[in-house]
Amino acid sequence: MVQLARKKILQNKPLYTDFVVLEVSKVLMYDFHYNHIQGQYGADRARLLFTDTHSLCYQIETDDLYEDKAKISSTTTPARTQKPIPVQSHQRKCHWQI
Repeated sequence: MVQLARKKILQNKPLYTDFVVLEVSKVLMYDFHYNHIQGQYGADRARLLFTDTHSLCYQIETDDLYEDKAKISSTTTPARTQKPIPVQSHQRKCHWQI
């Protein structure tokens, strides 16, 4: 059986966007791990158990976890007084010719 390839392809979704979002999130998660957690506790008191696409699970040895969490939250959470960044949506349709 022989099938002909399409001469015109409609690509209306930017497939590379998903990849870039995951890569940027990995960079932010690595930054949090090495600069905040490892910087505060060191490798001997904070052990990374596992990761997911959106979470990190730790075993942390500390005297007061709630106090430490407040310190970390104050440095990583954006201020509520900042103005939201306006998001503009431009939906484009690309027509590829082969």
